[in-house]
Parts: sequence; structure tokens; C-alpha cells
Amino acid sequence: MNICLIYPGFPPETHSGGIGTFAFEFAMALQKAGHAVTVISRSDNTHTDAHEIIEGINVYRIADSASLSFRAGGELFHYERIKNLVKKLDTQSTFDIIEACDWGAEAYALLSDYSARLLIRCHTPSFISESYNPENPAYLSEKIKSCEKRLLSTAQKLISPSQALLTEISKYISFSGKTIVEPYLIQTNDIPYKNIYSLSTIPSLLSVGRIEARKGQDIIIQALHEISTRELHLTLYGSDTPISASTSILDQWLSEVPKLVASNVKHLGCIPRDSMLRSYKDFDIYICSSRFDNYPFTVLEAMAAGLPVIAHNVSGMKEQIIDGETGMFFDGSPADLAEKISILLADETLRAQIGRRARQQIESHHSPKSIENSVTNMSN
Repeated sequence: MNICLIYPGFPPETHSGGIGTFAFEFAMALQKAGHAVTVISRSDNTHTDAHEIIEGINVYRIADSASLSFRAGGELFHYERIKNLVKKLDTQSTFDIIEACDWGAEAYALLSDYSARLLIRCHTPSFISESYNPENPAYLSEKIKSCEKRLLSTAQKLISPSQALLTEISKYISFSGKTIVEPYLIQTNDIPYKNIYSLSTIPSLLSVGRIEARKGQDIIIQALHEISTRELHLTLYGSDTPISASTSILDQWLSEVPKLVASNVKHLGCIPRDSMLRSYKDFDIYICSSRFDNYPFTVLEAMAAGLPVIAHNVSGMKEQIIDGETGMFFDGSPADLAEKISILLADETLRAQIGRRARQQIESHHSPKSIENSVTNMSN
């Protein structure tokens, strides 16, 4: 089949986080299964449109669309540029399926002419992300959020990685089309497997994601404060969120705990994905503390590495792990997270059992070998 994917980011660029990660993994799996794949993405570092071929995938990057012009009134022009590019490429070689992301309503201008071939894959639209981040500046304009809602409510088909995300979206809009729940697929070949579960000299925790209230890293920091019996190191990957000219959300959270605790938190910002994938196995525990998340890709990556995961027992995380078998849940409080961390740190056998079962779950249920099920869901 000839498939077009419209996503706001595509690696090696890093600004799009888990959405870009999914787009890359999905495009690679489709291409390896013999499908023709075209990706239309934004560019975050050029002033001219670009076309490149990445491992057999045609990638078209539209310049300047991630700039302030898109966020402050240029969205309809951007949507039309996407529509014109789709029309041009479709004329050259007809697309069987056009898939677009909900974030930013990239496919908004395609609703009228391409609705029969267009499906929307949900990854958490901006109006939901913003609702969990009251301190943050708005991600996108009210006009773009309105376009997201119309795109979702009028699309003929929505595919979501979790039922939790569909339920959350339904609080804001009603769906008129077909809905399908399809968990993410992940390629494990590039993720080194953890085979040593003895603790580091100083136990190390890892959490990956934008530093913001929705992702809940403040809960982890407070949990470190709760564990007073031993020293722990916490590493955070992901961009921080400024709240003024001189301070950020992470600065604020660290100011609320003793300096000794704050000094054990290391923020490394955004790093290349291949470096991050290689690093999972070097930590003792992965923590997903999100107050809401669709079906975090980083949890799948940590599980694929055999790293034991502790996740907040809400939203999409509830659909990712089996408590006590392929991960552990905590109830959202720092005290309960501290208790679960302590349980895992005290039991090497349990860490190894959970990590190995997690890897097995990924290989059994999230392998790109089942990509044809995704294609069936896309086309039927």
C-alpha cells in the first residue's frame, strides 16, 4: 500500500518527543513490511522546504512551521501548504491511506477533499495537555485547539493507543466516526537489554519527558525526600518549562525540598534518541509519574530494555503494565511511590523478574511483526 503520514516532527529532529518517536517507529515498520511510505513533517532548523530519503522513506519537511508564525496566526496557511503538498504527491502516486496526528490539527485542510482516505491517530491533543499544565504558557492558539476538536469530531476514523485517551477526549467532543484502540508498536533491536540487576553504588532512577505538571516529576522529587534512609540519584531527560525569565518549573520544585535531595537530581535535557535508548539499561528503576498520559512510549522503551517500571495507576499507563508482573503501580502520592521504590531496591530477584517479564511482554504484544494488523485497522 501507498501510505502518507502527516506528523509535526520526525527524527532525527527532537522537538516532537513521543509523537515523533511513534512516527519514526511506525514508518520504519511499514516500510520494512513492504509498504511505500511518505512522511510530511515540520522542520525545526531550516528556512526552506526539504526532501530527504531516510532508509527508503520519503520525508518532506515544511520549513518554519514550528516557529511562532504557526502558533500566532499562521496555522491556516500551514494547513493549506500541507494540503497542496498532499495533492501534488497524490497526483504523482495515489495514496491509499493518509494518516495524521491530532496534535496541531495538521490535516485540518484535508477534511473536505480527502475524508474517505484520512484517519486521525490520537496522541493527546494540545487542549488536553494544556488542561493538565495550568502554570504553562499555552502550547498552541485557541484557533488551533478549535481546529483539533473539529478534526477529531468529524474524522471518519480515530485510532488511539489506549481507551483512556479516547475517554479523555470524549469529555470535550463527541465522535462521529469509528474508533479503534491500537497499542503502540516498538522495535527492540536498538535497545540494549539489561542483564545485571545488582544495584549501583548509589541506586539510580530515571524518568523521561518534558518537565511539567502533567508529567508529574514533582511527585518523584517529593518521593526522594520521603526516602530518608538512603541516597538516591534521579536523572531526568526532557526539556524544562520556563515560568519566568529567571526560573523554571524544575527550579521551583527543587527549591521545595532540602538541598541534599535537590543535589541528587540531574537534569540532562533533550538528548538524541539513540543515546537515550542505550542508557536505559544503566539505571535501576524507571518511573512514569504522569498525572495523565496516553500510552507513554518511554514506558515501552524502558520495558523493552528490561528495566523495572513503576507507573502512576491512571490513564494509559493502566493499559501498559500488569501490576506486580511486568511493572508496579503507585497511587499518585509521593509516599506510595517512595514505598514502591524501596520495595524494588530491596529485592534484586523482584527487579530481575519484573524486568524480564516486561521485555517478554514487549516482544509478545508490541512487536512490529504485527504491523499488518495496523494496516488492516487503517484501511477497513
